[in-house]
Amino acid sequence: MNMNMVINMVVRSVMRRLINSGINAGFDAASNLGRKRPKQVPEIDDYGNVRHPGDAQGQYPEQQRKLDAQQVNRQAQQAARMARRAGR
Repeated sequence: MNMNMVINMVVRSVMRRLINSGINAGFDAASNLGRKRPKQVPEIDDYGNVRHPGDAQGQYPEQQRKLDAQQVNRQAQQAARMARRAGR
């Protein structure tokens, strides 16, 4: 095996990794395009304080549990995505 073949092999492996990471990033970005995000309008209470709908303060325990479950679900999806990438 001469030096030219070794250099070609290294360049191909590096390019393959770069292209695959770019494809993964593109698919992740494309998967988020179709989702409609609700418009978040801040609420103003009687004292003039601004509270955003995404804030966890002042919410009922049921709503807090729902937000926690959504966060756990997002983390599980992200872990699965990372496991798929590592398996390649």
